[in-house]
Amino acid sequence: MASDITNITGGDDLFNRYKMPRIVAKVEGRGNGIKTRIVNCSQVAKALHRPPSYVCKFFGCELGAQTKIEEKSDVFIVNGAHEQQVLMEVLQKFIKMFVLCANCNLPETDLQVDRKGNIKQVCAACGHSELVNMTHKLCTYIQNHPPEGRSTSKKEAKKEKKKKEEVEGVKKGATTSRRKKVEEDAQSKKTSKSNQTSSQDSNEEDIEENDVEDDGNEKNVLPPGGLGNANLDELAENAAKNLVISSSESPKYSKPGKDEGDDHLQWSADTSREAMKARQAEAAAAAKVLEGLTETKKKKDTVSIENDRKEDVISSLREFSSNHSVPAIAEKVLEWFPLNENSVMDQTEQVLHCLIRSEDIKRKGLDSKVQMIAGVIRALAASGGYSQIPIEIQWKICNYMEVLCEEASKIPVAVILKVFYDEDVVEEDIILKWYYTESKTKGGKLARTNAFALVEWLENAESESDSSA
Repeated sequence: MASDITNITGGDDLFNRYKMPRIVAKVEGRGNGIKTRIVNCSQVAKALHRPPSYVCKFFGCELGAQTKIEEKSDVFIVNGAHEQQVLMEVLQKFIKMFVLCANCNLPETDLQVDRKGNIKQVCAACGHSELVNMTHKLCTYIQNHPPEGRSTSKKEAKKEKKKKEEVEGVKKGATTSRRKKVEEDAQSKKTSKSNQTSSQDSNEEDIEENDVEDDGNEKNVLPPGGLGNANLDELAENAAKNLVISSSESPKYSKPGKDEGDDHLQWSADTSREAMKARQAEAAAAAKVLEGLTETKKKKDTVSIENDRKEDVISSLREFSSNHSVPAIAEKVLEWFPLNENSVMDQTEQVLHCLIRSEDIKRKGLDSKVQMIAGVIRALAASGGYSQIPIEIQWKICNYMEVLCEEASKIPVAVILKVFYDEDVVEEDIILKWYYTESKTKGGKLARTNAFALVEWLENAESESDSSA
């Protein structure tokens, strides 16, 4: 047991109170897929009071290798074959840079990330506070993944500031809208008063003009007492005799007689049975057209609503993935696309469509983003009961490269598939089989052209391993 424990501060004194277990490393795989699994990374990190992801990422930065970090499943892997002694030397460098206090040389320190992104090391033993070496690559990872409950990263600070500004903007907008509403109500009241005054004046003028008119129009005036003393049936009969207007035909008129003037035109419409049937048929046809237009509008509205929902899911998942770990992202995907309604294939397609888009390809950090997506796909496959990534999903990933190339021509297909290959998501055989499968689409041909460098590397690596064997 004594040989498995060492001092954090160095030296051979086994009675030192600051102790940690030695690194236990296990080399797995062969050829291009060889990797070193750090078996007790969590126990070592716990003894140093640091997250295990910091330790594993430091190994990757110092050894120039890619890392695979899954804290939930306790998986910490560094690509390549590395001896235990080399890992212990790198770990001592990590302890010196990010654990030991620069003043008292004790490991009783905590890391804190302020709003500006500065990483401070605060000692609980002597109270000394000092910035760590911000030029190291690990500092970027710490800024994006600050220690829980002790720090506020740049992204979180920006989000809080943005929320505060939005709340203040809403309050200002509400006050402005209230003022505008009060002013509009006052203006409308003034306008209504002026309109009432002008209408009263115009009514008085009309009354005066009507008094001066001749008595020649008395025949057209209603009988005394208004409509109350008139025979309504008689008025309706006379109106029907003088005017009959059809809803589907233009009205016809008969020529006036010799003794009649232009003021006595007689309007009429075709009221035969055939004409009425024709008009009914036209009305039915018009109703069908209106019904078809209504159904088309409903379908368009449904499609637009569905498209809006998809865009909301895409933007929400992209924002969520920017500041959460792989297990949290996988849980969110399972929440939005549950297994009882979606297969693992559907979930993988949603993840690819949301997180790998043509406009993101030119941005920095493509490798780390693809690594994150690979981890999400592995977690989804595990939740679906698969110990390995199904072949159908591997084909889906390769075929999605064709979709990206349809949208943009300069897609680094070789880089993306290489990361998926290193993360054990897409196998070598699937990549080669997909590459040599002929495609007639423009995106398919372009994707295979962009993947040529990876295929050449895979084939040369395979031939070298066969010759060495």
